[in-house]
Formats: sequence, C-alpha cells, structure tokens
Amino acid sequence: MVRLNFIFLVSVISVQPFQNEEYITKEVYSPGIVVMKYLSNATVSNPFDAQFLHLITFTAEHQSVVKKGDIILEVDKARILKRIDEVQQEIQTAQINLERAVNEILKLGLDENYNMDIQGVELEKKKRKFEKFKSIEDVLSVLKYEQAINQAATDSKVAERNYEFSKQLLEKDLIPQIELEKSQNELVKAKNAFEKAGYDLKEYTDYTRVKTQFELEEGIRQVEATIKTIKSTIEADVNKNEIDKETAEKQVKDWKKELKALNKDLNNTVIRSDFDGQIEFFDPMGMKPGTMVDKWTPPFARVITISNNSIDVETNIAPPDFNYVTKDSDVTIWFLSNPNESFKGKVTLALTGGEDRWGFPRPMWVLCSMDNPPSWLKFSMRVILKFTTKVPKSYLTENIKNENK
Repeated sequence: MVRLNFIFLVSVISVQPFQNEEYITKEVYSPGIVVMKYLSNATVSNPFDAQFLHLITFTAEHQSVVKKGDIILEVDKARILKRIDEVQQEIQTAQINLERAVNEILKLGLDENYNMDIQGVELEKKKRKFEKFKSIEDVLSVLKYEQAINQAATDSKVAERNYEFSKQLLEKDLIPQIELEKSQNELVKAKNAFEKAGYDLKEYTDYTRVKTQFELEEGIRQVEATIKTIKSTIEADVNKNEIDKETAEKQVKDWKKELKALNKDLNNTVIRSDFDGQIEFFDPMGMKPGTMVDKWTPPFARVITISNNSIDVETNIAPPDFNYVTKDSDVTIWFLSNPNESFKGKVTLALTGGEDRWGFPRPMWVLCSMDNPPSWLKFSMRVILKFTTKVPKSYLTENIKNENK
C-alpha cells in the first residue's frame, strides 16, 4: 500500500460516551488522496539490446488500467529496419575488406617466393662466375699474357740476330746501308713489343684482375641487398595486411553483434502487459511518444494488480478535530474529477503522530475504506472527505469551551 512518507507509532483515538447522554452529530471536512493496495506488481524490464536510440511512437496512459496483452509501449519499427539494412551493408563491406586482406597476404607470400627464387638464381650465377674467374679465367688470362711476352722475347732475339748479321754483310759490302737500317728498325719494333707485353701483363695483374674481381663481388653484394630489400618490403606489406585483416575481422564481429541486437529489438518493438492491472510509468514525462529509449534506459514502468477490496483514501486531520474522527467513523467521499457523485466508507485507521520538535502536535493520519469503489479509480486521485461522528453533547460543549480559551 502506498502511504505518506512519515508515519509514526501512535495511539488509537476513541471517544468514550456517557450513559444516558444526548448525542449530536459532528462533521469534519478534509482533502484526501486515493491510495491502493495491490496484490502483485511486475516491473516492465528494458527489452532493448542494441546501442541504438529507439523512437517511442506510443505509450499507454500513466496509471491506466490494462488487460493482459495490451500494448504498454511501442517504438518505431521503420527506424530499426533502416538501421538493420545499414548494418548489413557494413557487414558486407567489412567481409570484402577481410577477404581482400587475406588474399593480399597469400599473394604477398607467392610474390615473395617468386622474387626470392629469381634473386636466388641470380645470386648463384654471380657466385659461380666469381668462382670461375678465380679458378679458371684468371689462369687462362695470365697464360695469355705470358705467351705474348714469350713471343715478344723470341721476336726480339730474332731481330737482334738479324741486325748483327746485317752489320757483318754491310762491312763486306754485300748489302746496302738501307738494309741495315731496316734490320735496326725491326729490332726496335721487337723490343717495343716485348716491353708492351710485359706492361700488359703487369696492368692486368695490378688493375684489370682486381677490377674484375671487385665487379663480381659487388654484383653479389647487390643481389644480396636486393634479397634483403624484398624480404623487408614484403614483411612490411604482410604486417600491414595482417593489421587490415584483424581490423576487418573485428568489424565483422562487431557489426554482426549489433545486427543480432537489432533483430532482437525488432521483435520487441511492441511491449505488452503480461497480466491485467494498472500501468505506472516511473517517469511519465520521459516515456511520451517522440522521446527515445535505448539499452541504457532503466526499467521504465510496472504493472500493478489492484485489489478492489483494498482501495483506500488517506488524509491528515488537524489537531482540533482529533476527537471527532475515530476508528469506524462514517465518511462520505467526493472525487474532484467527479464531484456530482459521492461514495460511502468508514475510517479503518486513525493515528496521531506525536509532537514535533517545538512541542506542537502533528496531524492525525487517517485511512478510510470505501464500500463500493468505482472501477475507474486511479492512484493519487484527489478527493474531499466528510467525517460524521456522534459525540455526547456535553463533551462537544466542553471541547468548544476549551477551544475558545
């Protein structure tokens, strides 16, 4: 039962009549409010699961009576369907990105194997060439230059013998001077050729051979550097695509999770009462059509099963009227929303609240039952109550005298 915030332990007020005393009727008027005891109540839990704002399109009236299956709250289904379509497109995009990343990783692996095979073959070729240069070509080249030197030495000796023989023939006047000069020129040519062959051998040994070896070694280093670059480049590309793959996988997972939540919300666009009762919104103004709810919205209503035999009216009675309102006093009730009709009842409880901190008596808390409560009653409806009590005439007169003092 809903009651006022402050209720204190008090004594029950009653009037002890005198025997053979004349009684008169005393009437006390007081404003009051409808309170209801309920047999059961069920909180309307929040059924939404998606992180998505749902637009409320309908709510039952606050404190209205609902039957089992009646709609309590409804949200816009079209907005959810639109969001579901958007999420499905996002899932398709994320799946395409995931497939692209996986294929790119596989392609990079194939490219790495292909490029490494090519560079490996090139490296082996250069290494073999270098070894061949050191073991065969070097020897053949040296032999070639040594043969040239030997041939030049032989030619020089022949030219020198021819020159000496020509000198002897000239002394005997067997040949003219010009023949001696020819022999001398041949000798000079042979000696020059010998000197050039020696220079060529030295140049090859000191420069050409070293240069060739350097070029071959440099070629090997370049191929090894190319292999290293290929590995690092492909590794970087693979790492990037691995990140893209992980990102796409997470996106697919997250979008599918939202899609599942949205489909659940789609089934809960209409929230119905599980039994007959009265709907009470915890925040009536916040649960109006046009406002939004989402998964973070707390439980927003409850359905109360009202007992028609437990509909009461409560009020507070001022201290001067304490003695005129007692348990079982008759009460007449008018509703402000329907002042032309009155209802009968009785006081079921009348409790005083003691004194406040200044020593003044607190108002009496009074609870009244209704004989035939109407079906349209709602919690917190405002009423006017008239209490009717018979008291001894002498008691009433004495009380009036005390009030006038």
